[in-house]
Amino acid sequence: MKEILEYDRLCKIPTKIRQHAERELKNDPKAYALAKQDELLMTWLTVLPWRIELLRQLRIGSRGNGTVLIKSRIACPEQTSLPNSVKKALERDPRGRFWQFRLQATKTPLVVRGVLPKQLSQLVEEYVEEFRPKLVSSADPKTLFVNGYGRCFERVPFSLHIRSLTLRYTRKALAPHIFRHMYAVAWLREHPDDYLTLSKILGHRSVKSTLAIYGQGFNKSYGGRHTEEAPRTRRIAKRTGRFSQGAAGSSPLSQRDRKLLRMYQSYLIERKFQPASVRVQICAVRAFLERRHALGR
Repeated sequence: MKEILEYDRLCKIPTKIRQHAERELKNDPKAYALAKQDELLMTWLTVLPWRIELLRQLRIGSRGNGTVLIKSRIACPEQTSLPNSVKKALERDPRGRFWQFRLQATKTPLVVRGVLPKQLSQLVEEYVEEFRPKLVSSADPKTLFVNGYGRCFERVPFSLHIRSLTLRYTRKALAPHIFRHMYAVAWLREHPDDYLTLSKILGHRSVKSTLAIYGQGFNKSYGGRHTEEAPRTRRIAKRTGRFSQGAAGSSPLSQRDRKLLRMYQSYLIERKFQPASVRVQICAVRAFLERRHALGR
């Protein structure tokens, strides 16, 4: 998967929108509010690259099905993967309230819950409290993003609006789905082996989908590299005290990681990889997971 536009250029769009709004739209409250909505929208696409239909239907509130955005206490923090900023905030105030999402993905029956990263939570807080009330009509659609008439965006106009923003600020009209691909390319450039995390970010049903789309370069060479690094990983784990203290021969991997490893093995077998190749690749992925476990990531 090649990069259509540098991901860093996409990440600069929200800043350009904000600068334009501060420079030219301060005297028009509604135009300024629409610009702040665009800043939030483009930040969301570059930080949390959801499928566009999920983002279009994202509603504010705690009731009903579908994709919901709420600000509340974290019910089960020990069962939720929390950003570091939230962990520190909970240490200061265990009863703190945070922006969280609950979504029903379009291509999978799973319900996903999570906490917004701080890059988004700060913008959402400002937008919901100060700017969104200036945009909604008398019949509030409850969706986070609204069109110029204060109603829920329709599918095609929402996509066209994003295309117009990318054309204005990058001189390329990009379909919303391109943001997901550009995010994936940038992620794998910085984390060449971490298809597991990428599959969760993109909301794929399993890592198989991620590998099928982006894993063309994930070949036998990774096995040789990671098996060489495995002894060093174990030494680091023992030195830092993060190595599993279970019975001899037990795996330090979590139950979730072992399940993902089995799924990947099944994928390789289904694709008719040679047994030796399967062993090498499984060994490479296991070494990566053990290293991540050892470093406490």
